[in-house]
Amino acid sequence: MINFFQKYRKVGIDVGSYSVKVVVLEKELLNKRPVLSCAIEYLPSRNPTPFQVSESIRNALKKLNLPVSKVNVSLGGREVVTRYIYFPLMPRSEIINALRLEWDKHVSFKLEEVIWDFQPLDIVNDPVKGKQMLVLLVVAKKEFLDQQIHLLKEANIEPDIIETNMISLVNAFNFLYPSQPRHSLIALMNIGELVTNLIILKDGMPRFSRNILFGGQDITHLIAQKKHIDFLKAQEVKHSFKGEDQQISSIINNGLESLANEINLSFEYLKEELGEQVETIYICGGSLHLYGIEKFLREILQIRIETWKSDEKFYFASDNFRKEWEECFFELVVALGSAL
Repeated sequence: MINFFQKYRKVGIDVGSYSVKVVVLEKELLNKRPVLSCAIEYLPSRNPTPFQVSESIRNALKKLNLPVSKVNVSLGGREVVTRYIYFPLMPRSEIINALRLEWDKHVSFKLEEVIWDFQPLDIVNDPVKGKQMLVLLVVAKKEFLDQQIHLLKEANIEPDIIETNMISLVNAFNFLYPSQPRHSLIALMNIGELVTNLIILKDGMPRFSRNILFGGQDITHLIAQKKHIDFLKAQEVKHSFKGEDQQISSIINNGLESLANEINLSFEYLKEELGEQVETIYICGGSLHLYGIEKFLREILQIRIETWKSDEKFYFASDNFRKEWEECFFELVVALGSAL
């Protein structure tokens, strides 16, 4: 017998370098909108111990006031890589063999050091090679994966689904923006504390992605260097900046120019490979709390830039969760994608 009032609960967690983010979605079969709960717990230091990270995970979960034993976790960083590889049309078993044979050509990690998976994305017509299959390869170092699982277990939870930040961001975007322009390139940019994720979508599917080693911490370091102050003081200056200090504005602008240069290099590569240009960048991430960053990037990149929105997509379990979501939505996007 079908129970139309049974609730399905999914929990997504994003353990970043600055904070732990958790999103819970509960849904009944007859209710189109999920009920959302969320929490953020900021890490106690720039270099927390594994115990402190696990403690922060526990503290974030406590804020939810819900029993949680299993979570979907999203992984990112230098130990996780994605590659987009073209192969002739072939069955799945042959793709596995082809990837093993060409491993060193695409991935710098040794095969025995990693966990990997792949997903065919699309079939494209190459004018020279004919029909080709575009395959997404995802690779994570075993040691890093074991460390992340250990952190969760120390917080008394088990991983259910493990995916990459890139996949979580795509899931979140496709949920929030189900009606995307067809046949156009869209960029997703998640500006974190240490790394910026850049993903290119076409018809809702990823076509290119890379991690740019630039984040909010780099701007903090620049402020500390130029103002001759320590990191913590520079962080206070960055967080309190409201546009009135021209020197700080110039420092931020210079920092974002280096990020923009990397983005433009990626866009030039895409134009050469696909013959198409990115039309819009949708930006998210904790660094969007930086005053004026959207305007800075729009002026530097000379492209349409939009911040992510989640209008009328959820009910909220309480007013406190609604307030947390509205204040910290940009930081919670990856965790949302994991929970979907």
